[in-house]
Amino acid sequence: MEQGVRRVWFAQALGGVACLIIVVEHLGLEFFAEPGVVRQLALTPQQPGLSEGASNVQTTIFEWLHSVHLWPGLFGVALFFLISGFVIPFSLERNSVGGFFTRRLFRLYPTLWVAIGVTLAVLAVQAWALGTGFAYGAGEAGSSAVLVGVYLGRPWVDPVYWTLAIEEIFYVIAALCAWRGVLHRPVTVMMLGAALTTASVGIARMAAPTTSVPAFWYLRTHAARNAAFVVFILIGVAFHEHYRGSWRTGTSIAVGAGLAGLFAVCLYHGPFPDDQPEAFGVSSLAALGLFGGLYLVRDRLRYVRSLDWLADVSYPLYLVHTIVGWVLMSALHRLIPSYAVVLPLTLAAVVGLAWAIHRWVELPTTRLGRRLSPGSSDASEPPVDASVIRG
Repeated sequence: MEQGVRRVWFAQALGGVACLIIVVEHLGLEFFAEPGVVRQLALTPQQPGLSEGASNVQTTIFEWLHSVHLWPGLFGVALFFLISGFVIPFSLERNSVGGFFTRRLFRLYPTLWVAIGVTLAVLAVQAWALGTGFAYGAGEAGSSAVLVGVYLGRPWVDPVYWTLAIEEIFYVIAALCAWRGVLHRPVTVMMLGAALTTASVGIARMAAPTTSVPAFWYLRTHAARNAAFVVFILIGVAFHEHYRGSWRTGTSIAVGAGLAGLFAVCLYHGPFPDDQPEAFGVSSLAALGLFGGLYLVRDRLRYVRSLDWLADVSYPLYLVHTIVGWVLMSALHRLIPSYAVVLPLTLAAVVGLAWAIHRWVELPTTRLGRRLSPGSSDASEPPVDASVIRG
């Protein structure tokens, strides 16, 4: 492997690790520990006796992790956010603003649209098999396809799409700053963090409407939440600037710590109820510790081909594993009531599906976006693909 790949292999490897953690939580833990959530989101029938021995183990692990506020899914999402903050500036450095957004469009949406189609098809087959009504119409499909459903009060076809809406905000902010040539300035990054924190807390503390305005209420709540997560993504930018040699170590640490503090302000004074501040705080801090630790030893990490492959297919895998996986697990368990059989079969199915979407949709449309993007140059192509992050 080339020397350039070794230098940033840690980011690619973490992408594979983050996706694996999220998949394991949803299929290996949450399916057993939160059957009510699974039935609500995947529209599956109630199924008693999900291999009681395995179910008890999974539930115990799940409950213990939540008791210490370390949620594996949130941990994986936080890793993806940091990776995004680290790698997206590479793309901005070698593209015009128009080229950047053209590449993002072709990188993000075709794969998303295919994943939505596959998920809807699986849900439709399940509804037909069970003789139940189909829950989603054109409104839900369309709002998910353009990532605005969360602002309109419509349910996602698959709830994992929530992180993509946050990524879009970061793309716009980072591109505007890069266009003005100020993304590399510490004061710019800190001012962005402060502005987003002010917006998150301020919007969350707006007085509730005296009349029923559900659209406004959804827009307000999720705009405030998404602004908070962009603050956390900016920590990845601090790592990027240090990696590029633009910032000294002390500057990067100071900016990263400042942004972490601002993120904590958003969590504890913004739109996060109940135990969400602790869950997001602990999980994100753990992810930051892992990201920072691997960044420090990045030159000494061994290349693992299987992990590289997993990172390559992580976007479509992230998009299809939850709802499709839960429907498959539910159906398989009705035929083969054995956890030891159902889980491996489901994992094989969703990984195979993800590979097919990667091979026949993601790669071709990404190449098309590169060819069509104006003002782009591959001369400084980073050794890690600055792709959309799967949260």
